[in-house]
Amino acid sequence: MDPWAYSAPWGHRLLEKVAGGRGFSLKANRFLVLGLTFLCYTSYHASRKPPSIVKAVLHGSGGNPKPTDALAAGFLGRAEDAGGWAPFNDPKQGNALLGALDLSFLAAYAISMFGAGHIGDRVDLRYFLTGGMIGSGTCVILMGAAYFLNIHTLGYFIAVQIVGGLLQATGWPSVVSVMANWFGKGKRGLIMGLWNAHTSVGNILGSLLAAYMLQYGWGWSFIVPGIVIVVMGLVIFSFLVVEPQDIGFLPQSGSVVGSIVRRVGGNEKVLATVTAIIDGMGSVGAAIGPMVTGYISELPGGFDNVFLMLYGAAACAGLLLMKLLIKESKDLLRARRGTTKDSMPGSTPADLLDYTQISSADDFRYLPPGVSADAHEATIDNETGRVL
Repeated sequence: MDPWAYSAPWGHRLLEKVAGGRGFSLKANRFLVLGLTFLCYTSYHASRKPPSIVKAVLHGSGGNPKPTDALAAGFLGRAEDAGGWAPFNDPKQGNALLGALDLSFLAAYAISMFGAGHIGDRVDLRYFLTGGMIGSGTCVILMGAAYFLNIHTLGYFIAVQIVGGLLQATGWPSVVSVMANWFGKGKRGLIMGLWNAHTSVGNILGSLLAAYMLQYGWGWSFIVPGIVIVVMGLVIFSFLVVEPQDIGFLPQSGSVVGSIVRRVGGNEKVLATVTAIIDGMGSVGAAIGPMVTGYISELPGGFDNVFLMLYGAAACAGLLLMKLLIKESKDLLRARRGTTKDSMPGSTPADLLDYTQISSADDFRYLPPGVSADAHEATIDNETGRVL
């Protein structure tokens, strides 16, 4: 398939037709991708909140439900659910079984994160995200279906949580990779800082939605967020453009030189894997931390041991980053002096491109990376960056 062929999803084509048949500018497409990926991962996080909201209702209170979650306390569940839901309402083992649900999800999520990033670098991310969202949404719905189907088998809940954790791992490495495709390094720090609010927004909306639905039965607290992420998955499939070149733009910010460097380096092809490894290690810590906390809090010293563990973990993280900090500090000092690691004082700098060599025409000819010299050139509009 021609890597420079126009291959927008049907929803994006429809938007262009509604806009008068003219393609959107690079800036407009960036805003569209920013919004879609923001809503995408917001729905991922929203679909993870029901277990924490419903947990107190599943355990039961022997009377009117009194959720320990402050938000859920504002939307008390139905009186007939006050006795809890077997097997989680067992006075002795109920909390342990609920903990097993959390552990099964987090463990599956952490393990799957490594494989998800590897796969995401090798498949169409639009299909990958869509499949992950519909699949994980289905698992959330299946958790809620236990309420209506009167399922009390622990194995059912554990299995659904494991599969859900595996599918949830498709989200983070994929959306980060898509964002990197559209935003160059120059503005990526600011954009990613604003964009990362999706985590908090998703947690807030997911908690509000799950807590509100408790009054209709805890099953709805799972089903409604599950439906939301499934619908959002269909939206992603219909509208998300994974790479700028899919609709005729240059990769990254539209810079020809930047495009060549990126293509030769191939860094964008491993971004999902690297992102998954980093986030996956964090998920491993999220799974192990609560388990270790329970054990060390029972040792002599009580809960003070937990704070010592946190101090130690923070110190270890700081030590691991020291080498990188020193390197970045040295590079910053060299940059202030006008030198780099490869260009020390006394060395001859490389020739720079003179302004007279730059074309000021409305468009110019460009040979895409990987295309032989005798092939047809691509015409690029300087203003929009679109391949004509």
